[in-house]
Amino acid sequence: SLTLTGGRFDDITLAQYRDTLAANSPEVVLFSPAAAAKPYYAEIGWLSSDQGAALPTAATVWTAQTPDAQLTDTTPVVLTWDNGQGLKFTRTIKVDREYLFTIEQSVENTGEKPVTLFPYSLIARLDNPAEKATYISHEGPIGVFNGTSLEKKYADVKKAGRIPADSTGGWLGMTDKYWLVAVMPAQSEKIQGTFQRNVRGAAELYQADFLGDAHAVAPGQAVAFESRVFAGAKRLDLLNAYRDNLDIPRFDF
Repeated sequence: SLTLTGGRFDDITLAQYRDTLAANSPEVVLFSPAAAAKPYYAEIGWLSSDQGAALPTAATVWTAQTPDAQLTDTTPVVLTWDNGQGLKFTRTIKVDREYLFTIEQSVENTGEKPVTLFPYSLIARLDNPAEKATYISHEGPIGVFNGTSLEKKYADVKKAGRIPADSTGGWLGMTDKYWLVAVMPAQSEKIQGTFQRNVRGAAELYQADFLGDAHAVAPGQAVAFESRVFAGAKRLDLLNAYRDNLDIPRFDF
């Protein structure tokens, strides 16, 4: 489900998968909201170099174009928000049956001043993840930048504090033994990618994010940016299909 406050992807249960092999085992909960015991979520949006520009935040209340709309693999959801300063933000969200979200963000400038915006996507995980190193499966921060795979341990990010990795296209995220969470821009976009770690109380916040190029929006004009969020199972046939059909480099790792 999507909450209209913030518009984050923060409530995903993988209904086809269970915690154990037992038939009555709980379904796998992958994403949880910021108020949960172990928050894990994805967020998209815009940043600006223009001081004073009102932009969507985690507290922004979006409006669904169709009230009580159901987000399915055949029916997208459209969210809108007007900042009251001449900028109208729209998100068109689609999802397939395997939890790949495609999001088109657009901004229309009906004001009198130009604005420069930078699209971003992030994955945030407030936890102390337990890593189990094996020779065949990486667990932790992961990404592909300019066609080259980058795999890091949480301990590497903790030691460095921040690990940058720029690219044209590519993707980045975090992987567990069976599950993958990743964000990816359109493959023609230049991005500044980052893995980082911060302390939040007794836990640690690990984040994987990218910042896109500047998009200037003159009065009377609009700009759009497409990105994707995947939050699902590491099935090789599925990842191969996304790699081939969507031209996502090395998505099979």
